[in-house]
Amino acid sequence: DQVSITVKRVRGGPVSNWLHDHLRVGMRLSAIGPAGEFSCFHHAPAPRYLFLSGGSGITPLMSMTRALHDLGSDADIVFVHCARSPADLLFPEELTLMARNMPALRLAMVCEQHTPGSAYAGHLGRMDAARLAHIAPDFLQRDTYTCGPAPFMGAVRQILSGAGYDM
Repeated sequence: DQVSITVKRVRGGPVSNWLHDHLRVGMRLSAIGPAGEFSCFHHAPAPRYLFLSGGSGITPLMSMTRALHDLGSDADIVFVHCARSPADLLFPEELTLMARNMPALRLAMVCEQHTPGSAYAGHLGRMDAARLAHIAPDFLQRDTYTCGPAPFMGAVRQILSGAGYDM
């Protein structure tokens, strides 16, 4: 029964900047419940999922993964999180912990560039068809959920449609 949010600071953004500059532990906020339909729970359970996130687009995919984890699901999930650098990866420790508890949750991180001094040993470069096929060879048979900035979403759409994914 906990609520969490992921807030990316946006230049000139009145809400994101206020939250980053003023919100402190113990403060209370009013909020309405989730109202969107972007959820793997709005459909019959799939045998296999592919979660593709870019940057703060990880938020709804983390929510679904947390719920599946907390429900003790044995869903086969490939979770791919893309970021600019290892320093920009979100929730790596929590994802790793959930993967320890869910043997069918496989993680892959993809960073455009390396951070000097980082111990990051994941994929380097941008997401492309070859990298996706390497990470999830059966991606055409998975129910895919993706979220991220517009350029990321456009690239994922091209990768999937170019590979013959049933959009």
